[in-house]
Amino acid sequence: MSPRAQQMHMRPLQWMVDEAIEFIRTHEPEGGYLLADSFGKDSTVILELSRMAGVKFLHIHNRTGIEPPELIKFGHRTRPNVIDIAPRTTLWQGIKKWGAPTINQRWCCPEMKERHVAGHPRNVLVGIRAEESFKRKQRPRISQTATHPKKLFKPIFHWLEWHVWEFIEGMNLPYCELYDEGFSRLGCVVCPMICSSGMGQVKRNRERWPGFYRTFEHAVTWWFWNVTWWDRVKWRQPERFLGAWYRAFHDGSK
Repeated sequence: MSPRAQQMHMRPLQWMVDEAIEFIRTHEPEGGYLLADSFGKDSTVILELSRMAGVKFLHIHNRTGIEPPELIKFGHRTRPNVIDIAPRTTLWQGIKKWGAPTINQRWCCPEMKERHVAGHPRNVLVGIRAEESFKRKQRPRISQTATHPKKLFKPIFHWLEWHVWEFIEGMNLPYCELYDEGFSRLGCVVCPMICSSGMGQVKRNRERWPGFYRTFEHAVTWWFWNVTWWDRVKWRQPERFLGAWYRAFHDGSK
């Protein structure tokens, strides 16, 4: 962690809020931002900060089709004017072409999640925080990648989770009820990023939203018998492949 980042973590919340608002105002493009809202807690903060900053933004939600239904209902209830952008393909259609996405080959993000409004040359406001993962921490606060032709601006990049919750509670902002049920991060129900040897998150999501997993396994089974040959030789049965996928072992990523 850089000395500046360490100093920011130690700052009181009001300083963090003022700094984030100044960051948003300083980098506002002429035509305004695209504000990518996942409906999660970090996006809730970004939306409120952008309103406080008084900047122009086009409010969008990139729908993947595999988010928790409770999260989508919450988002549409509290953000009635958000522009809902459909994915280029569904997870099930994509699996039949490319197989199950993995940590190292996440075709699902550019195909389903990282889409914006065509014809709008705007910079994108996102609720990405360095605390969330090692990879995110390594990227700069303003970043641009192959899958993001537009620049990503991260106003709360240095915020810790307690900053987020204290801001939400202090501003009396609504948030999805799943957080109160113990879900610390909300996103796609089926995702390689939640896979692990212990399968804790996988088991919890599968118990809560079994339909997503039944459809996922059906699509993977079809791909296993009809498309891939290497995995068929390696794993013999789709059940063995799926067991390895859930534990993130099959591509050497864990």
